[in-house]
Amino acid sequence: MENGIDLFKIRKILPSSLTTYWEEIMDLIIFGIGMKADKVCGPFETRVGVFGPYTPVGREIIDKVARTVSKEGFSALTGEGFYLPHDQNEFHQISELFPPLIVKVLKKFKIPDFVKYHHFPRLVSKAIHYLEPMRGQRNEVEGCYMWSTPMLGFVTDKRVSEEDKGNCNYLHDAGIYQECLCPDKELCFHPSLKQKCPFYDYKNIPWPLKQLFMTANSRLVAINDFSKIDLVIPEYLHVKTLKPTFSENETR
Repeated sequence: MENGIDLFKIRKILPSSLTTYWEEIMDLIIFGIGMKADKVCGPFETRVGVFGPYTPVGREIIDKVARTVSKEGFSALTGEGFYLPHDQNEFHQISELFPPLIVKVLKKFKIPDFVKYHHFPRLVSKAIHYLEPMRGQRNEVEGCYMWSTPMLGFVTDKRVSEEDKGNCNYLHDAGIYQECLCPDKELCFHPSLKQKCPFYDYKNIPWPLKQLFMTANSRLVAINDFSKIDLVIPEYLHVKTLKPTFSENETR
């Protein structure tokens, strides 16, 4: 205690107080952007988030995914901008969704990026995550999980779908992609039995991140060529079942 002030108690209070502080500000920001997005991009149910690392390759893949989402009749929102439904040829800057009041708030408050990334998924009904290399999109995955936003996460590797008898029993091979169908983190074989898993053995996706996709409304796939992602996205956007049944008579 210094000068009658208990610094230990203050250190315990400040983090929770700061979290509440940022949440209050982000509530205002998301509400304002959401109102503008309703008018510009369409209703919440038709908005899809596309997230990933902004490396040269990552930017190319994010753009390809966003264009495919637009082609399927949804608005595709990225960290830099958006495509409107059925208009994949014109990219709009994300600032077009900021009302004047929100612009003032963003200039006045230096909000940490991880806070913004956590809350951005509140603007979309579904999200698609390119997971390599792991950068800020980790915070967006955590945000999706926190706000119960359905997710499709994917990685790419030319070894995907090669015959391997050591593959995990939860790994479904659909030809152009493999999908982890493990329903719960407690049932994952890899931590104990070390069965072949493309998400660990090819890309080493961190366990704390991988388990966030082990829910009924999220999917995790590995693709042998990123150019084929546009064959996976339509199923994810339009299929009514949360997990794939891979049946030819599946209701869409």
